[in-house]
Amino acid sequence: MKQTIDISKPSKLRIAWEDAKDYPVVVHRDWTAKRTRSRNATERRRSETLKHHPLYWDAKKRGDYIAAQEIVDDLICEDAMLRICGHMGDKSPLIVAPSLTKEDPSNVIPVSFAHSIAYELSLNVCHDIYQRDTAHRTGRGGFYRLAFSPEFYGKVIEGQDYIIVDDVATMGGTLAALRSFIEGHGGNVVCMSVLADSNMKARVGMQGLSRDFNLNASTDDIKRVESKHGKRLNEFWERHNGYGIDCLTARETDFLHFFEREHNIERCILEEKRATHYKLGAGNDNVMNVKSVAAPVVRSA
Repeated sequence: MKQTIDISKPSKLRIAWEDAKDYPVVVHRDWTAKRTRSRNATERRRSETLKHHPLYWDAKKRGDYIAAQEIVDDLICEDAMLRICGHMGDKSPLIVAPSLTKEDPSNVIPVSFAHSIAYELSLNVCHDIYQRDTAHRTGRGGFYRLAFSPEFYGKVIEGQDYIIVDDVATMGGTLAALRSFIEGHGGNVVCMSVLADSNMKARVGMQGLSRDFNLNASTDDIKRVESKHGKRLNEFWERHNGYGIDCLTARETDFLHFFEREHNIERCILEEKRATHYKLGAGNDNVMNVKSVAAPVVRSA
């Protein structure tokens, strides 16, 4: 018999990936389109992306549910829906999207996306899991995303299968945090899906190339970061973020591997924490809390 676990207090933001299990992310569209020599070709490709949809900012900034639903109807991809069905098999998962409340105006696109997938696949939407605070990740750089991981709370049904959906995938931090919350409390994530992927790489002009990717970092990805930066980086991560680098996504490990020394990574992450701490204020309940961050050194004249 399935049990519902009610989690009202903050939990560990990330847990390590399960061995021998991949977490596929099914992608419907690109976030944007690169410019080409042909203006008509560029405009045609951009018309099929999320960023350049004429109703995107109405939905994203104004919380317009009607605009959000029109965006989803225009961009949802039949081939991607078939790939989701392939990952589901004969299971009946719940569809869950990151949102602060049922009527959260800041995340109307993911919520509309969740309802559309549930309708098309004759599934139900989960209304029992919510994001604890606003992460303010849209348009932010990689170090900000690494410094702040979203936190979730609510009810998880033990043994229940889930499909996580969101509007855009960048480094995958939100998907990883929500997956950690669900599986850390007895649920099972079958797969994930995003309406758009911001990591275009070399897909321009390659219509048959699948946009899908695996969210989890492989053992080789983790070892590659460890061999380059040593154990000190993992100790820093556990001390300041509350989890180790074995919980990072594949795209996050790629980002870290780019840097030559771990000191640069540590400095950049601490600077993001300090800047956000003083800009937003630690007492605001609707922003990411910043703990154990030393104040910047003030030098006398």
